[in-house]
This record gives sequence, C-alpha cells and structure tokens, in this order.
Amino acid sequence: DPEQLSYDENANTVIEDSDCFYVSDLKKLIKENSLKPGRTYYDICIAQYLINPLASPQNCFDTDKAKEILSKVKELGMWELYTEIELPLVYALAEMESAGVKVESEKLRKYGEELKKDIDRIELEIYADAGESFNINSPKQLGVILFEKLLLPGGKKTKTGYSTSADVLEKLAPDYPFVSKILEYRTLTKLYSTYAIGLQTYISEDGRIHGTFNQTVTATGRISSTEPNLQNIPIRTEMGSRIRDVFVPEEGYSFVDADYSQIELRLLAHMAGDKELIGLNNKELTQYR
Repeated sequence: DPEQLSYDENANTVIEDSDCFYVSDLKKLIKENSLKPGRTYYDICIAQYLINPLASPQNCFDTDKAKEILSKVKELGMWELYTEIELPLVYALAEMESAGVKVESEKLRKYGEELKKDIDRIELEIYADAGESFNINSPKQLGVILFEKLLLPGGKKTKTGYSTSADVLEKLAPDYPFVSKILEYRTLTKLYSTYAIGLQTYISEDGRIHGTFNQTVTATGRISSTEPNLQNIPIRTEMGSRIRDVFVPEEGYSFVDADYSQIELRLLAHMAGDKELIGLNNKELTQYR
C-alpha cells in the first residue's frame, strides 16, 4: 500500500508506540541527540534491508506497517541479527561519523600542487608527441589522434567515434609510449580532481572529514562509504598512496588496520557443512585449491 510504505528523501519517520519508537533513520536521531532515555528504538529501514537487501528501503510507513516488517524479520529467523548486531552497529557508525578523521589540509594542498605540475608537464609532452594541441579528455578527439593521425592498431570506430577506454589503451601501452602517457595523464587528473581537490571540500572547520557510512546500500551486507568514499583511497601507485599520508591520527593515538582472514571461505565452509573446508579453516590455512 503506497500510503503505508513510500519513500521521501527528506523524511525521517518517527512513530512513538506504547513501549518503543519506530524510525526510518536511527543514526540521524543519535547524531542529533534526539533519543529519549530508556526507550527502545527500531530502525525500520534496516529491518527492510535484512528482509531484502536488493530492494531500496522505504522510509515512510505507519505503525501497522512497521510491526509487519519487524514480524517478518522474526519469521525469517533474523531477530537476533537485527537486535544484537545491526541495531548496535547504528550507534557505532554514528559515533564514527561524528568523530571523523583528521586531515592535514596543508599537506593535501601541497600534494595537489605537485599533481598539477605533473599534469601540466605530461600534457605538454602529449601535445609535442601528437604534433598538435587537442582535448585529451575528449574520447572523440583522442581517437582521431591515436587511430587516424598516428595510425595505431586496434582502432574500432563506432557511431560516436573510436573507443579510447582503459582496456583498449592498456593493450597498446606496452608498445607505444604515447599511449602510456595518456594513461598516466588520466591517472593524475583523477587523483587531482577526486582527491587533491575533492577532499578539500569535505574538510570541516574542526580539520576533520566526517564521512557517511551506509548500512543499507550494498547487497552483500558490507558497509559503504560516501561523501567522500573513504574506503577507496588509492594505494597502487606512489602518487596515489601519498594521499593516505594526509590522514593522520589525533595526537597520542595510532591508526590500527585489521581485516578478517578468509572470511568468505570460512562462511562458505560453515554454511555448506563441508568437513574438508572446515578442517582447512581449523588449521588456519590461507590458501585453497
């Protein structure tokens, strides 16, 4: 019933029942210090997510619909997961967002300046090698330079021009330094726009970035990070990994990095009841054939 369950991006439904509250965004209430002491809060959007992680949770509902959704969670045997893991996690994520992460903005600014110099340098080299100036960011113009002027192999022309996607250029790069420079240019400009400049806009007055951690977005149950995406900070290249240097712990604290060991395979062994896999897990082997 659309009157019972709908979505409004600006809404945060809060319904008070006899002994609890049904809400659509518990994390927001926590961060606003709007919780009433001694009352139980149920995040209905998270409950919907557990029922069907592929569907978008709807944040407008009434009391009857909220109770129906919670009953479905119990029916599916996920009440313990909901009340002992998912709901407590909301409080942890709210604290993480409020705390944020400290950023050395001056170091980020200098990093951006270095990137800009490298971009300007390689841009001039590309123009010199091509024999003319053109819009490197234009697939159409780049395609003409690569496959008509320089006569490189592998050019496939479509209605919109030649494909200059990464997979096409990566095949050519080992044999053609000009293409390698194009790929390097793309990498540097992405670092510059997304991180060197992009991160600056998220630094608050307290010198920290307060990102958003989403609990009901991925279909796999993993947490996602937005505004900005702090889970996708580059590390594969030297210039990319330097971005991580601008994130620093508060004085007297240290960053700690931890990860599960073969979590997917351990879950597979448990759910399948496979004795051989379970045995390998128990021996803490890290490679499977």
